[in-house]
Amino acid sequence: MSINYFIISTLPGYRAPFDLYFQLHRDPAVQDIINSGKSYTMCYGKEWHRFPTSFFVPSSNWNVRFIRSDFKGQLPNLYSPMAVNGTKIIPENMNDDNLEEPTRYVSFPM
Repeated sequence: MSINYFIISTLPGYRAPFDLYFQLHRDPAVQDIINSGKSYTMCYGKEWHRFPTSFFVPSSNWNVRFIRSDFKGQLPNLYSPMAVNGTKIIPENMNDDNLEEPTRYVSFPM
């Protein structure tokens, strides 16, 4: 019985980041922000591994960036929207040693 409880509790217990992104699409106040034309930045720190969910950010006027945290490895880099085969080319400032790359960070507060 405890195993079944664990499996059932995993869904509501670990889906909070997804709920946040879904709420960005539903909330009327957020829709007003999206339609305003201003640019906004969502920053990841210690939770950098949630970066793939940035594809759920609602609009092109939202930017996803990183701030410094306890993680000292190489963070993901953004795709170049202007590059042909942007997912195939190796972006600048990449390394094979998983070393921290300071060009990935933005200063806070912006």
